[in-house]
Amino acid sequence: VDKSSALFSDVSEKTIVWMSHFDYISQIAPGFKIVAHTADCPVAAAECTEKNLYAIQFHPEVLHTQEGTKMLHNFVRGVCGCSGTWKMDA
Repeated sequence: VDKSSALFSDVSEKTIVWMSHFDYISQIAPGFKIVAHTADCPVAAAECTEKNLYAIQFHPEVLHTQEGTKMLHNFVRGVCGCSGTWKMDA
């Protein structure tokens, strides 16, 4: 992973993710930067920070993705800017 990406802040440079398919992006759109890849998937994650667009080709929400919770946290807090000050009963 490209640790300069907001998605992968505090994520290990090499991490295990769950990819339950064989589809992959072979070429990214103009303005996007590849920020993660695997041996079998040339674009596991990409971003266009100018347009605030992010794409992932794996499942961060499952337990098999070892640092998925951290990635989701980075997206919700770092990219979307949510503060986490709400409560379930609010």
